[in-house]
Amino acid sequence: MASVTMTVNGKATSADVEERTLLVQFLRENLRLTGTHVGCDTSQCGACVVHVDGVARKSCTTFAWQVDGAKITTIEGVANGSTLHPMQEAFRENHGLQCGFCTPGILMTLTEFLRNHSDPTETEVREVLSDNLCRCTGYQSIVAAAAAFPEKPIRIIVPTAIGGPSDLCIRTVTEAMYANLGQPLSVENITGATGNIGLERVATAAADALLTKLAGQPRLVLETIKRYRAKAAHLTPDMASEYAGTLMALVRA
Repeated sequence: MASVTMTVNGKATSADVEERTLLVQFLRENLRLTGTHVGCDTSQCGACVVHVDGVARKSCTTFAWQVDGAKITTIEGVANGSTLHPMQEAFRENHGLQCGFCTPGILMTLTEFLRNHSDPTETEVREVLSDNLCRCTGYQSIVAAAAAFPEKPIRIIVPTAIGGPSDLCIRTVTEAMYANLGQPLSVENITGATGNIGLERVATAAADALLTKLAGQPRLVLETIKRYRAKAAHLTPDMASEYAGTLMALVRA
C-alpha cells in the first residue's frame, strides 16, 4: 500500500491505495470525480487528461503515488461554481461536442495550451489536439471553439528582488484572483522592486480584470471594485488577503 496526499480541485485529500492504483482510478473510484473518463487504457485517446500542477497530463498512465503532494484539477474544478470557464462557454457557443465522452479531456488539454499560447494558429491547435481522439465532431467545431476562446492572458509583473512574506503574499493573491476568474495569466519577473510596489501592481491588475469581466454588473458593484482599486497603492502584505477576499466576494455575488 502507498499513502498519497494531494489537493484536488482546491480540496486536500489523503488515502492509502494500492501501488498499482492509477490516478484516473483514484479520481473516479475514490473521489467519485467521474468527469475524467477512461477510453483506451493505452494513453492514446486523451479522455483522461487532468492538470497536475497546472500541466495537462494523462491520468490513465500515471500512478496515484507519482503525484503525491501535487495540485490536481479535473473537469469538475474548471468552472467557478455555476459560472462556466470561458473555454466551456466557447464549446457551448460553437457546438464543440456531440456525445461528450471526449470533451472533458479536450477541455483540459485546451485550457492548459491556451493559457500558454494566447494567439495560436489553427495548425498549432490541431497539433495539440492530436493527442485527443473525437469520433463525432470531425474536430472543426472544436477548433472553432478554441479560436473563439474569449480571454487573453493578463500580464502580471511579479518582482524577483523581494523575499519573505511579501513575495509569498503577492503570489498568493495572484493565484487566488486568477484561479477564481478562470482567466489565463502570463507572469513576468522584474528586478529592483519593493514588496509593496509588487503588491500594488498585482492588486491593480486584479481589480482591472474584474472591472472588465463584470462590466454588465450593477453600478454599486463596479464602484466598490474601483474603491478597492484605489487602495492598491497603500496595500501591505497583511492587508492583501482581505483585499483579495473582498474582490472575490464581489465576483461571486
